[in-house]
Amino acid sequence: MAVSSVGAERDQSLTYGPRTPRYGFEMGHMLLMYLIALAFAIVSPLLLPFSVVWFAFAWLAWRHNLSYVYQRKYESGGMMWIFLFSRIVMCLVIGQLFTFCVLVVRGAYWQAFLIIAFMPAITLRYYR
Repeated sequence: MAVSSVGAERDQSLTYGPRTPRYGFEMGHMLLMYLIALAFAIVSPLLLPFSVVWFAFAWLAWRHNLSYVYQRKYESGGMMWIFLFSRIVMCLVIGQLFTFCVLVVRGAYWQAFLIIAFMPAITLRYYR
């Protein structure tokens, strides 16, 4: 009789069973990284290549995990793209506001006025 490190049959099925993607947790991390990359792109542009590399590897990992590792537990009915797109647009608007604040602090009032006057309206029009 083989002794397993996991005792009961139920514990074994939970430990070794197929995993499902935790969209609420992992997509939140992706959106947080996107917001950080957008917010700090103005102050330190050297951060952009590292964030692009991070997103490239995250895309590869998600593609592999969704294809070969995770088992789909439910179907969203196409609502996930709408959810993510609205959050990404809000991250863009927050990034524009952060850029406005940086330009005001540095004394570039004309550029800050152009950003606050046109960019959020253009972005929200694109969202609609």
